Amino acid sequence: MEDDYFDFGAYEEEQEEEVEDVEEEDLSKVLEEEDDEFSVVPAEQTQRITTKFLTKYERTRVIGMRYTQLQKGAKPLVKCDKNTPCYDIVMKEIKEKKLPFIIRRTLPDETYEDWKLSELEI
Repeated sequence: MEDDYFDFGAYEEEQEEEVEDVEEEDLSKVLEEEDDEFSVVPAEQTQRITTKFLTKYERTRVIGMRYTQLQKGAKPLVKCDKNTPCYDIVMKEIKEKKLPFIIRRTLPDETYEDWKLSELEI
């Protein structure tokens, strides 16, 4: 077998020609088209579809998130003693609707509804 049988230099040049740089404008057009295809549009707040009640799953998530925040040193949003357990603080904050959380409910048609926690009935 001879070394001249396959010219590696020619092979590398062919591959470089095949892989062309995509211009930035073309790339941005492609990305914009993909974004338009999968964009999520918020539902109008005046025409809400879902109920105004906090589900047990949302409630559990809110409790868990706020409990973690308090454990890491966040200040309570309600008046309480220094020795009050974090769970009791969280429950008091939820009852008084002091938490500034927003619940996002995704709908089947790829839209969503944002509810403030203070707007929901517990």
